[in-house]
Amino acid sequence: MQAEPPFIGGSRHARTVSLLAAAAALSLAGCSLTGAESATPTASPMPTSASPSPAASTRAAPSPEPTTPEPTETSSSPESEPPATPDPTASAGQGDGGTATLVFTGEVLMHQSLIDRALNNGGGRTFDFRPMFTAIKPIIAGADLAVCHLELPVIPKGEGMEPRYATPPQVIDALKDSGFDRCSTASNHALDRGARGSDATLAAFTRTGLTQAGTSGGPGGLEPTVLDVAGFKVTHLSYTEVGGLPIPADQPWRMATAQRERIVADVKKARALGAEYVVVSMHDADELNYTPTNNQTRWDNWLLEKADVDLVVGTGSHVPEPEAAVTDGFALYGLGNLINWRPNARDSVIGRVTLSRDSDGKVVARKPELIPTFTVEALGYQVLDARNYKGSQLDPDVRAALRESYQRVKPYVGQFVPDSTT
Repeated sequence: MQAEPPFIGGSRHARTVSLLAAAAALSLAGCSLTGAESATPTASPMPTSASPSPAASTRAAPSPEPTTPEPTETSSSPESEPPATPDPTASAGQGDGGTATLVFTGEVLMHQSLIDRALNNGGGRTFDFRPMFTAIKPIIAGADLAVCHLELPVIPKGEGMEPRYATPPQVIDALKDSGFDRCSTASNHALDRGARGSDATLAAFTRTGLTQAGTSGGPGGLEPTVLDVAGFKVTHLSYTEVGGLPIPADQPWRMATAQRERIVADVKKARALGAEYVVVSMHDADELNYTPTNNQTRWDNWLLEKADVDLVVGTGSHVPEPEAAVTDGFALYGLGNLINWRPNARDSVIGRVTLSRDSDGKVVARKPELIPTFTVEALGYQVLDARNYKGSQLDPDVRAALRESYQRVKPYVGQFVPDSTT
């Protein structure tokens, strides 16, 4: 197998890093997954240095547990959704005075090593990524709304791993199986496979029943919707402030770029539909920075202070960054890579927000929690809760890796980490 290319997930930085020595890999058998847009199961190499690299970045102006009902949507668009975009299923419900838990994760980046492992999990017949998320499934499936960030497009039918980065559609099956309800998809790599890749991605979402925000298969597909999350009316929007391949001039609806006028209009539409809590996923971070940039803080402050947004979830940093309270809302500046193969980009955090109501019935959010995770290569690239580094049931080398990960991120996110491992 060819060596991995020096790619983290964006194109502003090229880096070469050394691999950590892996412990003996555990054999994780997986069941076959099926899909209408299944990629051919081969261990084709990802792009090498001789292959076209992602365009230079530019700045742009399992099902949940039975006790957790899936969110439903109401849309502001008067038009029918295009075939590749999930249709809304129901109107938002009324709050019952209880609580709702929302979780958000960082980048899902399946490089060649992880794709090869998924093929091994599938017995060489299909790609099975599900074992990689087994350990965090209780956290994800236990939420009333779970949102990931899918940074790469799905491989279009008939294409291989080259020339640009993409992921087998079975990744979305695994996300669904793990308990995710939705993903943000606006990023500098969303259009790396052009319209065919975008359409294949949306088709995979539709097939699995997951919803997404940030990309679209036709006019009206970027319109805001309202989700009924355990009786709370929540809107989730996704934008990218980092550019990649250009959006086709005749298809401006392909992806939501970060434009202030657009965001203000979208939030107003969401509020008119009854949204009580508005979340914006913003792909705007610089890579491998554990602290937010001035650009991030300017955007997040504006979103929370001027655009009537309640929570900003930052993506693109590929490492965890802290959170901040801004006015009456919160900014999660960067969650890191939920899953990745590179030793310096496996640290991540899961952001968890609990909603409730005050005596007047107004939605209030508790201070978000950040749960540290780490991708363990020696366990077949499983994502583990890094707080479990004291767990006696784990191999000593795994415990050491979790401890080192936790110590790396603790200076930045330690004050937001809950004591419990649930």
